Amino acid sequence: MWEAGVHTVFSLPPEGSQLLDALPECSCVTASDLVVRTVAEIESGDFSYWRRRYTKGVPSLVEALPPNPDGTRPNPIKCAPYLDALQDLVGKSLRLTLSDDELRMRLAMLLLGHGSSYDLEIAAGFVPKEILEGLRTNAPFFEVGVSTGSFSCPLDADDALLEVCQSHLNASCALFPDVCDAVIGLLAARGRYGRVASLLELPGGQRRKNLLLVHASSFLDAGAVDAVRSAACELAPYPGLELAEGHIRLLDAVVGALGERAALTEAVGATISDNAPAELLDLSLFAEARKALGARRPREPLSLDRLDALGRRLLVHIEACGLMAEGRLSAATRLLIANPCDDGGRSVSEALLTIDAEITRLLLCDASSASAQSVERAIDVLSSPELAGLEGYTSCLEVIRAVILSDEGAYPEVEQLVSRAERAGDRLVQALSLVGGTVIDLRRRALARASVRAELAAAVASGAGLGYIARVATLLGEVARFLLGEAPRAGRDDVPQDDLGRASALVRAAMLVEEDVVLFDEGEDMEPPRDAVWLLLVLGEGMGALSARLDEMLPLAWRHALMIARPRWRDEALGAREAPGIDTGPDAAASRHGHGAPIEIRLLGGFSVTVRGQRVPDGELEHRNAKSMLEYLLLRRGATAKRYQIVEQVWPEADYGMGFNRAYQATSTLRAAIAKIDSDLDPFVLSRATKAVSLDMGIIRCDVDEFRACAREAADTGDDARAVAMARRAERLYVGDLYVPPVDATGYVMTTRDELRRLYGDAMVAGSDAALRLGKKRTATRLAMNALTSDDMREDAVVSMVRALRASGRNVEADRQYQRYARRLMQSANRPPSRLLRRAAGIGEERGRRLSDESSVEVTFKERSCAS
Repeated sequence: MWEAGVHTVFSLPPEGSQLLDALPECSCVTASDLVVRTVAEIESGDFSYWRRRYTKGVPSLVEALPPNPDGTRPNPIKCAPYLDALQDLVGKSLRLTLSDDELRMRLAMLLLGHGSSYDLEIAAGFVPKEILEGLRTNAPFFEVGVSTGSFSCPLDADDALLEVCQSHLNASCALFPDVCDAVIGLLAARGRYGRVASLLELPGGQRRKNLLLVHASSFLDAGAVDAVRSAACELAPYPGLELAEGHIRLLDAVVGALGERAALTEAVGATISDNAPAELLDLSLFAEARKALGARRPREPLSLDRLDALGRRLLVHIEACGLMAEGRLSAATRLLIANPCDDGGRSVSEALLTIDAEITRLLLCDASSASAQSVERAIDVLSSPELAGLEGYTSCLEVIRAVILSDEGAYPEVEQLVSRAERAGDRLVQALSLVGGTVIDLRRRALARASVRAELAAAVASGAGLGYIARVATLLGEVARFLLGEAPRAGRDDVPQDDLGRASALVRAAMLVEEDVVLFDEGEDMEPPRDAVWLLLVLGEGMGALSARLDEMLPLAWRHALMIARPRWRDEALGAREAPGIDTGPDAAASRHGHGAPIEIRLLGGFSVTVRGQRVPDGELEHRNAKSMLEYLLLRRGATAKRYQIVEQVWPEADYGMGFNRAYQATSTLRAAIAKIDSDLDPFVLSRATKAVSLDMGIIRCDVDEFRACAREAADTGDDARAVAMARRAERLYVGDLYVPPVDATGYVMTTRDELRRLYGDAMVAGSDAALRLGKKRTATRLAMNALTSDDMREDAVVSMVRALRASGRNVEADRQYQRYARRLMQSANRPPSRLLRRAAGIGEERGRRLSDESSVEVTFKERSCAS
């Protein structure tokens, strides 16, 4: 074509450039000439800077990572087009047509993320200058420096990107396992344990698993609890590794405490002397951090000079928790400011400090000090299934956020937390959850329940030595009894004169009769109680007459402090309610918060009827089988049923004449119970013409209807973000199986219960798949686990679970899930798992048949044993 005079444009990989020698005239354009200069040359700290870090100006990556509307830092893990483009580039960067020397160099660069020519010499064994020059010209993805030989690739921006590209890295690591081994040693020497944990499952990385035991505390800080547990269980295969018996015992206890909800014993960490190695001190401090949730007394404080960076972070967290438990919020804030987080909550210790700072900020009603992304990242770190023992910290934050911001959308979630905490859980979470539930009950005017919860919270807090929370609970109990009409007691002399004591004195003075209000002397101390402003804000709105009297009695300086805090409080609460991906229109808000629906009925996980925020006593709904009839009508399409259908469902032993009379008596019972709270509300619509009984759904809101809508949209929508949002909302609504009433003669309720359970599983599977496509691996794992909890024989749920676990790099757990399901399936149906599940588990046909044969042999052996 060239000899014929035709202008020709074609492309060649760099390793084929010698073919150009046959052409006497040609113009060459290299890959470095094609980068997006407006991105590659940016050096500022805004979105363009992060876009440069994640793309290096490579056009396919730039196009796949659109800018955020608010100009903030992007999150590539949640951008599916970017992840697809990145995996494609990594696969092509490690193509087998390259020379072995260049493949080793490129693999080392990808695993290291960034470094220098010296690092490459350690990892790859040599640094040919011609290869570096070729990479600088032909592979801008690695961003090789002109003279320094330094490099930086997009996989350095986030360690999670290593897991995304793991399938492409596996093949190259299998060819050059010594490169992976050398990179792991280099990263461990420089303290990059989070990245090391992501590399240990690669071919070649297994030889370095003894690092998990030598530097266990650092890997625990990176969240690799399961990896450390696995290494501890396989201690024998590591020759030359010698650990003291006390070290192994402490490691086992700490790993169990971080990975499980079980509380620690008092002995753990108590025998470690101050002169012990830093590794043992760090493990001991992890134990102390876990003990804080159980309100255990910490050991004697250590000197910061004796600790490394991880130990100092853990010690600051422990001391900050102690100050917050005593109500010394300002002191805790000063401690946290003096020891700031450098990593934005990416490690466990950083996440703990980030959440501590957020809790103190909320209670002090300060402006936000940490970005919302840092807080959410910290919550995401501690919400990992590997850190189940620390999940209570995020629960504490959820309760405080809902109470301080008055976020009604979070009330159902807090109610679930309170219900769980009342039965079990760490004492700090239990006491704090009960206090949060008390405040919610006060706002909803469920005053009797608020009084009971306050007494229980005070008892739990007192028994755990949490005096500050006990005092708050005692005060809230007095508020509940005051709103119930009980006369308050006059002044108390035993109240400490701290900020909480002064705020409590004002609240108690406001509850006294008007002539006794002067008992609160404004002239004694005009300084506002900074550490208790949150209490005045909580009680200053939504408490009826008490809020009005508090507003009248506020000293001028206190009023000024509240005027500064209250607008900030309201703005943040508004921002929390208008979260992205959730409807925020007036109709959605009314549905979410119950506005426009004065009667709320809950059937999932129990039975309750609430009128204008006040719960109808269950005893009033037990008469005349009213509860059974009400639930039957709510579950019917259109909330309508013929009278004979109601009789057959609720009173099957009665003839129709007697049954019709009983149905009338049941409707009268329900009307009377609701009329005691609001006499203008009539929940029934009766039709003499059609002989039907209907509920007026214009004034009734039922959680089953909302759950069905959310679950169906999660399963049917094509928008992944919407599917995840709806699945999460369905998860919050489905607090338990549908309540089964005393009478279900036709089995209609049980049938609906099974249908809702299946619908819940469908929503969780769809949400898990969507979350995985968005890169939300922890959310995908949790939603898949929810689906398996509802039905452990759902194969699509097992597929989603295995995919999520493998995407998270938790291959051992994925194999365990697959094998457990395969055994159960062989026992119940005598067949192996489907090809789709085997493919998701990464199991070939030959291995799948072998596992199936092994399961078949196991079942046959059990059957023969039972027969004999």
